[in-house]
Amino acid sequence: VCAELALPVAARNVMVEFDSFHVSLQAGCAEVLQCPRCSRVVTDRHGICKHCHENAYQCRQCRNINYENLDAFVCNECGFS
Repeated sequence: VCAELALPVAARNVMVEFDSFHVSLQAGCAEVLQCPRCSRVVTDRHGICKHCHENAYQCRQCRNINYENLDAFVCNECGFS
């Protein structure tokens, strides 16, 4: 990403804060929950896979579960998306 500024700025780290996402109603209906272990569709309302009994709401990388926002875009522990 390149941005033109009036003054020269040197930066080593840039923090991006997401304010909101555009969510369409059609995309929300078509979105399915998949198990992170066996990749099967999870239909249980609690997110437990019927095949391997894994929690589908956990992060695929660090296995953390964000109970405050189960449908989070980015993991609150490791940042995996």
